[in-house]
Amino acid sequence: MPIFSENGGWLAAAHTEPGYTSGISFTSDLHILEASVAVHVGLSRFSGTIDGPGGASIGISQYVFKDEENQLQVRSFADESEWVTALYRDRVSFVSISAHVHRGEMKGWWFMQVWV
Repeated sequence: MPIFSENGGWLAAAHTEPGYTSGISFTSDLHILEASVAVHVGLSRFSGTIDGPGGASIGISQYVFKDEENQLQVRSFADESEWVTALYRDRVSFVSISAHVHRGEMKGWWFMQVWV
């Protein structure tokens, strides 16, 4: 089966707020025609601030697919500790890629291949 499309992008964010804070999170939603997909994400850079412990994460936080009975199913991951870094699935129509940064600057990437 030949690859129909390949696409990718960067997600970047900074959080420099002092004091008690949980950082910032954001999501990039990918709407596609129902297809077989391979999606990969990765953290390419994190630079912490001097204000204490910092961290960053990126992952696939949700996707929508059709099961064997042709019913739409939503797979969501509750928080960043459960986000996955790769997805290989048939009949996918939606993917959410999320990132979180706390006291620092981060840059992450995503890459998707689509087969139809």
